[in-house]
Amino acid sequence: MTTDTLSREDLKELIKEAMREEFELIGIDATNPAARVEIRKDMETLRNLRTRWDRAAAQVGNFVLWLIFAGALALLGFGAKAKLLGG
Repeated sequence: MTTDTLSREDLKELIKEAMREEFELIGIDATNPAARVEIRKDMETLRNLRTRWDRAAAQVGNFVLWLIFAGALALLGFGAKAKLLGG
């Protein structure tokens, strides 16, 4: 059995070709610099959307937790008031 060796440049070209084929399969044109710039912009837009969503979800989650906490305190307060007033 023989082992073929690839130069660094051959390996880079094989990887580039494989990536081009994979991108083409999912409908992404990565063959020229202008197209790659557009892909980066699209990814940046998606990243911004995701981070905004995460921040909004965290704020809503914190709001809900504060509502639960305030509700529990109110119930405790009403319970204590009722007990003090004998009701």
